Amino acid sequence: MFLKGSVYAMRKRLLSAAVALLMLVTVILPVHSSNENSPEEAGTQTLPVAEGVDPVCENGSYALLLDTEEGVFSLYDKEREAIWHSSPEGRFDEDVAKGLFKMSLFSMISMWVIDTEQGNSESLVNSYTESVLANGTEYLLEENGILIRMAFPDSKITIPMKFTLTEHGFSVSINPADIVEDGSKRIKSISLLPYFGAGSSTDTGYLLIPDGSGVLAYFNNGKGAAAMYEEPIYGGDQSRVSSSNVKLTQKTYLPVFGIQKGENGFLAIVTEGAANGFIHAEVSGNRTSYNTACAVFELRSSRTTRIGENEVTDFEQDIKPIQSIAVDYRFCSDGYSGMAAVYKSYLREFRKLPDTASKELYIEFIGTQTEKSSFLGIPYDKTLPLTRFEEAQLMLEQIESLGVSELAFVYTGWSKTEASGKLSKSPSVISSLGGQKGLRQLTGYADEKGISYALGVNLLSYRKGGWFSSLTEDARNISGVSIMRYDYSISTYMQDLKSKPLHYLSYYKIPQKLEQFRKGFQKDEETKHLLLDDISSLVYADYSKKGAVTACHIERAARDGIASLEEGGFTLVSRAANGYALPYLSDIVGAPVSDSLFDLADEAVPFYQLAVSGMIGYSVPAINLSGDPLKLLLKALESGSGLSYIFAADAQKASEVNPVYYSVDLDDWIETLQAQAAIIRERNIRTENTSLKSHQKLADGVYKATYENGAAVIVNYSDADYNSPEGTVNKKGYLFV
Repeated sequence: MFLKGSVYAMRKRLLSAAVALLMLVTVILPVHSSNENSPEEAGTQTLPVAEGVDPVCENGSYALLLDTEEGVFSLYDKEREAIWHSSPEGRFDEDVAKGLFKMSLFSMISMWVIDTEQGNSESLVNSYTESVLANGTEYLLEENGILIRMAFPDSKITIPMKFTLTEHGFSVSINPADIVEDGSKRIKSISLLPYFGAGSSTDTGYLLIPDGSGVLAYFNNGKGAAAMYEEPIYGGDQSRVSSSNVKLTQKTYLPVFGIQKGENGFLAIVTEGAANGFIHAEVSGNRTSYNTACAVFELRSSRTTRIGENEVTDFEQDIKPIQSIAVDYRFCSDGYSGMAAVYKSYLREFRKLPDTASKELYIEFIGTQTEKSSFLGIPYDKTLPLTRFEEAQLMLEQIESLGVSELAFVYTGWSKTEASGKLSKSPSVISSLGGQKGLRQLTGYADEKGISYALGVNLLSYRKGGWFSSLTEDARNISGVSIMRYDYSISTYMQDLKSKPLHYLSYYKIPQKLEQFRKGFQKDEETKHLLLDDISSLVYADYSKKGAVTACHIERAARDGIASLEEGGFTLVSRAANGYALPYLSDIVGAPVSDSLFDLADEAVPFYQLAVSGMIGYSVPAINLSGDPLKLLLKALESGSGLSYIFAADAQKASEVNPVYYSVDLDDWIETLQAQAAIIRERNIRTENTSLKSHQKLADGVYKATYENGAAVIVNYSDADYNSPEGTVNKKGYLFV
């Protein structure tokens, strides 16, 4: 049946706010139960509900409570005896927010709308004033939840939003195809449950933001003047190319956010539509007196064109063909460590691989680099061998002689296609490195010694194609031309138009190219160990003439392609990977260990590592390319990571061709590597290679990481010694406990 809201509740609250909002009573009401084992017992549940609120659905762990008059809902967590509200209880007394921002506190949806009859002007619309108070909200009870159909009479927009109770909490979803836009107004973006679980100015807690390795923004941290956090999930749609890049930030690798309020918290996982989503976070004093985080979904992209001195912005006519946007709210305790455990549990739902512990040491070998040359006045790219296979084996032997017991390596620039910047199709080994025979000798040695390895491949991006491939294989931007992403100059932050642009493979070519790749690489066992990069770490839209697709389509194609390779017997390693790739990886080289230093944030935490520890092996970024090797060692200890180094046999030539490789000579680092590896080895022995269980701050710059077997390590980044109950932790040092 349908239940319809009214404006009566607002009048009632204004007349008797103290009674209607603050007085809790206990009632026994029949509610819909999803507990199949004992329907009678679960169907009659004693629940704490506010006056005017109806329990509409429950299971053994949670109950969904709905106020149809106000257009808000609450979730009751039975185990923790906690109630979470879609809108803050103190919203009527809000004195910071004004106008539409204040009304957003009352709303399940907040959205930016474009008026096509008013020069594409944009306005902020919320579900409370424009749907609930306009008597436009309907509620349809379903088996395990409720469908809320929100009609916005003024905008002539209707949005159906579905809530489903789950064993972990609840999920909320919208199918964009079901949205109706009858007038001149079009939805640009939607914020789902913008103030669910928000912390007030008197609450204690924090927001978990997935910036880099993860950061915390404490409630009421006095940073209301700081810019709000709103960054694209997975780094955003790479079809949008800016002429400059002055914003140096870490990526948002994981499609999550969390709120810890008092002893309880939740992790929200964007399960559908992530590649077209953003994570939004703000603290008290910014727009309201509340601390909150939510997911925002872009339904239309824009394009700005300069005509003379004027700029004209136009938007996509139709809503992006996103299959669904959905967020899964899962409730927990134990702070961000508990949230990480929740996300790990979610990832395991898709994982078939056995668990992998972090190695002691990960090495990257630079096989080749290209430099510009000419023959008879004709320019061409010359491939320079930097580390031959036999040289790599000699370095491995030297490293093993230091006592390193858990070792892995990755090899880049080993094949003709990868080295030349083309898509990988077949394992065409570069002869100057030692050819197929040399590669087999190296991998045979690795197999004999129990050393893991992976070979670099290009699956979605390439720098070298040709006019024909640009016509038939390139993904296209919103203007219909090939996406071309140039490198940015370190000195000017502008595009370096002399560099070779990066192209992306069209969505419609991905299945075909991946099948060609699979057939070519599955023939030999040594080429079934892959180092992924592009397919596990980037998303982009493709405005192909065959039909425009969103970054979500690329995300899905990439995820399915990675899963297919894993199911086909390939061992997959990746550089820092996006969330959709994690269930299919054995190891991650260079997992993020820092954040973007946004003013809003207070603490960087190893949430990324907590979420994958014990399931996937991982390392810190290359220590010998860091300005502070000691800090990276401490990061490895704090986050349960392995070490990582990058080397080339011809280190001088490597640095001449690419200044990034300014310090890749093994001989320069052998003593540091030996000392650091011994420290990580001791940690692994003490922890018995168990997973990282929890992480906590002890003091400014001092953190404690505890493992499943009870062993722990305290790291001290500060400039003063720290006295802990277990002993003194030297400045810039660590202590095993």
